[in-house]
Amino acid sequence: MVAGGDSSGAVASHLGIQALTVAAGLSPGVPLCRAWSDRPERDGLEIALKGGQFGAISFYGDVREGRSNPSS
Repeated sequence: MVAGGDSSGAVASHLGIQALTVAAGLSPGVPLCRAWSDRPERDGLEIALKGGQFGAISFYGDVREGRSNPSS
């Protein structure tokens, strides 16, 4: 989980992620994504990149506990 739009881009770049595919909806505007990378240890990584204006107050706890809330 990475929060912040600019931070998300910087982290994805640092990890060597070339592309993302949406895997599931966690919350409006915050999908769970599958990373695509030439680096085998990063290829297939599940990552959520969350902008500051998205997600409910309970978002981080929900992700930690493996809960999603696609409608909130």
